[in-house]
Parts: sequence; structure tokens; C-alpha cells
Amino acid sequence: MDTWPAALRTTLRIVLGTKHPVFLFWGAQAVCFYNDAYSRSLGPEQHPSMLGADARQAWSEIWHRVGPQLDHVMAGRGATWQENQWVPFTRDGRLHEMYWTCSCAPVVDDTAPAGALAVSVRPGARPRLRARRS
Repeated sequence: MDTWPAALRTTLRIVLGTKHPVFLFWGAQAVCFYNDAYSRSLGPEQHPSMLGADARQAWSEIWHRVGPQLDHVMAGRGATWQENQWVPFTRDGRLHEMYWTCSCAPVVDDTAPAGALAVSVRPGARPRLRARRS
């Protein structure tokens, strides 16, 4: 960890110190880091194997939803905000229809406009699911 960039070490201290679910994508490979609060939303299919993994592989089933947000922020075009975004993914062996409200913000370092992406999430309402069931 001593060889990690200062921006990564500082950001990880913030991510690990909060009780709010936060996910961090680091660098061009979008290496995955997340805190304990976020890990509770993952199943054994993702946690702990997702730690340190390439995000494109770790989130392959939903990359078409999260990838464009990552690309937007990493290209230096600013933060994103998604409210009640439908993100279906497999957890505990079955497909879950999750709704998340999240903000994706750049973490600036000396190597790029955005060297990383911090994602702060909270479970969202399920308006579409309720509407489909009625």
C-alpha cells in the first residue's frame, strides 16, 4: 500500500470510514474497492471476490447500466446522479430487481482528470416494480 498513490490511500480512508454504502472504481482498469456498508448489498457471488477485481468483469451482468456513468465521470465530464435506477443483479443465487439512487463523483489525482470514481448509493424506491405488479 505504500506504493499506492496518495489520492487512492486518502480516498480509501474516507470510503472505509463511513457507514454509508460507497463503492470506489480506481484507475483505467476500474479496480473495485468498497466498504462494509456496501458489502451487505452483495451476495457470495460478488463478495469478497470483487475486491481488487476489474469492474468490467465483476459487474459484467450490469455493465451496460453502470459503464456509461463510469465513462462519463472518468472522461472529466463531471459527476452523475441517478435516482431509483433499476439494477437487476444476481445475489444469493437468484435475480434481484434492485433500485438504487446513486451519485458518481470523480476522484482527482495527478495522472488524469479523474483517476477514480466514488459511488455513493442508497436503496431506492420501487415504483416500477409496484406498477408492474398492480
